[in-house]
Amino acid sequence: MKLYRVVAIGVACTVLVAVSALRAAPADDELLVLGLRLADGSLCTVLVDKDGVRRAGDGLAIPRADGFWKGVMLDRKEKSTRERVFFAWPEKTPVKPPPLEEEEGCESELVQTVLFVGPDFAAVEESAGGYCEGAAHPYGSVGLKSFSIASEIRPQALSIEAAMGKPALTAFQKAADGAHGGKAKREEDCLRAAGPEAFGLVRIQGRWVVRGALGYLYEACRGNHEYFSVPLDAPAKVTGQTPLKVPFEKLSKEHPDLMDAVFSPSGRLLVLLSKKGIEVLQDGKKAGSLGVEGASIVMTQWALGKAASRWRQDITQLLAK
Repeated sequence: MKLYRVVAIGVACTVLVAVSALRAAPADDELLVLGLRLADGSLCTVLVDKDGVRRAGDGLAIPRADGFWKGVMLDRKEKSTRERVFFAWPEKTPVKPPPLEEEEGCESELVQTVLFVGPDFAAVEESAGGYCEGAAHPYGSVGLKSFSIASEIRPQALSIEAAMGKPALTAFQKAADGAHGGKAKREEDCLRAAGPEAFGLVRIQGRWVVRGALGYLYEACRGNHEYFSVPLDAPAKVTGQTPLKVPFEKLSKEHPDLMDAVFSPSGRLLVLLSKKGIEVLQDGKKAGSLGVEGASIVMTQWALGKAASRWRQDITQLLAK
């Protein structure tokens, strides 16, 4: 009985400490959950606040309405079938990926490069190629794909309207019609029109930018592709975007080699990403730094006040598994 009492007291104390920490969380606590794609294509999560910056662990800790999900890159091979794809699962009910099935009589490779991850969907650049016995020629394609976050290996492509609404579709279609000099010029250069599923989000100089993709028109020019920008501000609820309090051009003059920048909602916290790593400024003074070469931002999600304390605990537990 004494042993059980000690354990019970220990658990109770742990709960009290956690509750006390949440109650004591300052209202101005700002936490950035920063998702990075590293130079080798893998993913990691970095936590940034007024006390500095630290790497929380491998994989992305994705905050969603039903709790945190973990997102990783899967590298798999089954005989002549190879793939590197994004895969995510909920913390509460971990899911194993289905086995990779070989395509009989075919050599194939599918590679995804993560560009954006938000609470509801992810965007990747997807490259696919291969050859099947009896075919007249190999196949190959490069393009953009967005899909709802789910425990699937190759989820169905999401349309820009489903992701961001009717106004986004209208802006996309207008940009797509004029892409690469218009229809006649596209066809001359063997590029087909972009459908509403051929979109993604990419990070450019402190902003999430909507991009569209033109694929190849005929098999003779397979692999041909081109991207175009859509003049549209993606909804902040989709991206976690916070406005830059200082123009990127000015920041880049003050901080050489600057690649990206993120301001906190209050504007007091500034995160700077260069080729060599991350530097954090709080009220204009250096709060910390993290060396990580060749990284790109793929996720920006903020937690404020008590939510920041909860997220720190949840993310630590998730990425420790």
